[in-house]
Amino acid sequence: MSGENSHDMQPVTSHSATGDRSSAWSTRTIALEALLCAAAMALSFVEIPSPVAAFLKYDPSGIFPLLAGLWFGAWPAVIVGVISWIPHLLMNPVGALMAIAVNLALALPVAWMMHTGRRKDGSHSSANRFAHQSARPSVGRLIAALAVGTVVSIAIAIGANLIVTPLYTSASVNAVARMIVPILLPFNAFKSIVNCVVAGLIAMPLSRLVARTRN
Repeated sequence: MSGENSHDMQPVTSHSATGDRSSAWSTRTIALEALLCAAAMALSFVEIPSPVAAFLKYDPSGIFPLLAGLWFGAWPAVIVGVISWIPHLLMNPVGALMAIAVNLALALPVAWMMHTGRRKDGSHSSANRFAHQSARPSVGRLIAALAVGTVVSIAIAIGANLIVTPLYTSASVNAVARMIVPILLPFNAFKSIVNCVVAGLIAMPLSRLVARTRN
């Protein structure tokens, strides 16, 4: 990375010589977080039923906590994932909690894998790792993180269905278990993969721009 790029893409926890960058949460960062929350909240109401099981619905809201996790880390992902589903908590608390859990099960492993590590001087080199690696992360690292997040998200979704579906429908636990391979697994895999692909396509080209909101 050239000296000019290193200056533009400095870690969010670094301070300038005058000490005027003591917080990673700049006004522009908060504004971008608010935009992600608003987009996630709006798209949480867009529900596309599965053609094989009407009670399974895809919504694109999970893309935005994943973006927050890629760009900013775990806590911003939690903020977007929870705030975007607050209206649904009032209308359908169980469904909203399941959606939050599944979305964060995808976003948090990705955020952790993309933002681990410290500099030798003690500062957090991870705090903005995605945006600061020459404005583009390692594609292999990103794919590995998304793969892990997908597996965790699918496991949480299937586990939640095994617990919750029998409580709210006439289906038994065994009946739900028989749906895992033909219905639950492909649906949740499709949902996670779509979210990962869309988030990756958005995050990669915008990573340099996002890095500059952190300065």
